[in-house]
Amino acid sequence: MCWGQGFKNPVLPGFHADPSVCRVGDDFYLVNSTFQYFPGVPVFHSKDLIHWEQIGACLTRPSQVNLENMDGNNGIYAPTIRYHDGVFYMVTTIFPSRKHFYVYTDNPAGEWSDPIMIDFVTGSCDPTLFFDEGKCYFLWKDGTIKICEIDVNTGKQLSEIKRLWSGMGGRYPEGPHLYKKDGYYYIYSTCCAWPATQWCFRSKNVFGPYEKKEVFNSDDIHQGAMIQTQSNEWWTMLMRDCGAFGRMPYLLPVNWNDNWPVIGNNGTDAGTYTKPNVGVNYDRKYLPTNDNFKNYLLGSQWQWNHNSDNSKWSLLENPGRLRLYTASVTDSLQKSRNMLTQRIFGYRDNTKPSYGTIRMNVSNMHDGDMAGIAVFQDPYAYIAINKQGNTFNIVQSNTADKNVYSNTITCDSVIYLRAVANIATSKASFYY
Repeated sequence: MCWGQGFKNPVLPGFHADPSVCRVGDDFYLVNSTFQYFPGVPVFHSKDLIHWEQIGACLTRPSQVNLENMDGNNGIYAPTIRYHDGVFYMVTTIFPSRKHFYVYTDNPAGEWSDPIMIDFVTGSCDPTLFFDEGKCYFLWKDGTIKICEIDVNTGKQLSEIKRLWSGMGGRYPEGPHLYKKDGYYYIYSTCCAWPATQWCFRSKNVFGPYEKKEVFNSDDIHQGAMIQTQSNEWWTMLMRDCGAFGRMPYLLPVNWNDNWPVIGNNGTDAGTYTKPNVGVNYDRKYLPTNDNFKNYLLGSQWQWNHNSDNSKWSLLENPGRLRLYTASVTDSLQKSRNMLTQRIFGYRDNTKPSYGTIRMNVSNMHDGDMAGIAVFQDPYAYIAINKQGNTFNIVQSNTADKNVYSNTITCDSVIYLRAVANIATSKASFYY
C-alpha cells in the first residue's frame, strides 16, 4: 500500500452532521451533532482522517444535558472539539433554548466534565473556541459572526463583543471556525443559500477587519472544519447532504494559493483524492453494526431517544438479551423513553440498501403493549407487533402514527422484524 492510493467518501458512512476535527500529535478526534439522542456528541478517533472508530461520548450523564420532550429539530447542534495545554474542550448549543456550553476532559475516551455555561449570549448557535497567545476566544453566529475573549475556566466574558462578518447579500453564515496560519487569522464558514458555499475570511488581527473569498462551491457539501496534519498537509472535513440518509462527513484536500485555501479540485469536488500523508498506512476500521447483547454495557453505536430511563431496560435480567420494559403512554414515538437507536449506514453512490433486523421475544408482552423497529426521518415510520387480548397484530405506519397496514398473526414467542432503507430512493420498506 502506498500514499499514492486514493480513498472514497464518505469517511463516516452515516448521519454524522456538522463534523468538527482536532489533532493532538499523531491522533485525530472528531465530534458531530446528535440532536435529541443520548449519550450526546460521540467522540471518534483516527490516525489518518479516513478510518474512524468511536471511543466514547462527551455527554453521558443527565447532569450534563436535559433532552426531555425534544424532537429531531431540537437538542445538541454543531459541536466543536478543541485541544489546548493538555485539555480537550467540546463546545455546543442546545435547542430550543439556544444556550451555549462547553465540557472538558484530559481523556477524550473517558468522562467529560459537567457543563460550563456561556451566560452572556443566547439566541444563536454554531459556537467554537480559539486559543491564541495565552487567550481563549469564543466565536459564534446569530446572523452575523461575533467574537469575544472569555475566561476558559469560568466561561465569563472578558472583552467587548466584536462583529466580524455579516454574510453576503442576505446569505447568513453558518459553522464559523477560526484558525491561524502564517500570520493570518482565518474564519472558515458556510454561507447558506442554495447551493451552499464555503467562504474564507482573513485578517492580520483577530478582531478584523476581514477580507473575504469563496473557496468551495457544491450543490450539497458544506459546513465543517479544517485540520493540519503532522506532515503540514491541510484538509477539510465537510458534510454532504445524502437525502433521507442524513449528512455524512466528506474529507477533501486543502491547498494554499496566495495565502488563501483552495478546497478540493480548484474549488469543486473531484470525488476521489490521494490519502493524507501521515507517515504510516492504517487498516480500515469498521463501525459496529451488530449486537448480541452479551456484554454488560451497551455498545458505543447505541443511543437512547432522549435521556435514558435506566429503569426501563436491562442487560442483566436475561443475559444475551436486551430487556425493554413497558414505558408510559405517549402521543408520539418521538417522546418514547425506552427506544434504543443507532444511525443508518449507507453510501451516497452505493445502490445497496441498509438493513436493520431485530429478533424479538414477545412472550412477556401484556395486553396493549406494542414494540417494533422504526426509521426516523421527517418524522418516522415503523413496523410493530401489538398484543390485543390473545392475539397479535402486525401494524405498519408510514408517517408518524398513520397506520397503512395491519394483519393478525399467530406468534408463540419470537418474531423477526426488518427495516430496509434504500439510499437510491430515500425510502424504507418493512418486513416481518
